[in-house]
Amino acid sequence: MRRVFVNGYGVIGRRVADAIARQPDMELIGIGKTKADYKARLAAGKGYRIYVPSEKEAQAFSSLGIEVAGLTADAVRASDVTIDATPDGVGAKNLSLYRELGKPAIFQGGEEADVGEVSFVAECNYDQARGRRYVRV
Repeated sequence: MRRVFVNGYGVIGRRVADAIARQPDMELIGIGKTKADYKARLAAGKGYRIYVPSEKEAQAFSSLGIEVAGLTADAVRASDVTIDATPDGVGAKNLSLYRELGKPAIFQGGEEADVGEVSFVAECNYDQARGRRYVRV
């Protein structure tokens, strides 16, 4: 069973997290959020564990009654792979954390192509992307 962390819970991240939660061969470790907003409440309502970048965000969530499971780094450590669905440019900044922890990541297509080792397109480069640690989809 693959343990997956979805970092970012906007339009893309919500869809990815919901899809992963339905897969019999995957476990959704949780989702990453930076703001204690209605999307965080939606995730909590679905039973998704919420991870935040720092203690500062954890306190903000807690003050609004939204339970936090831990820090983003904790979720990355616990996962087999991270799907980075953060806004454009944020994923590139997160890459250093993923590398530091030695964990692979898949980035959403809004990132620049050089964020990953390859930009994956199923019709033309499946074999090239297979086995890479950092892939932009």
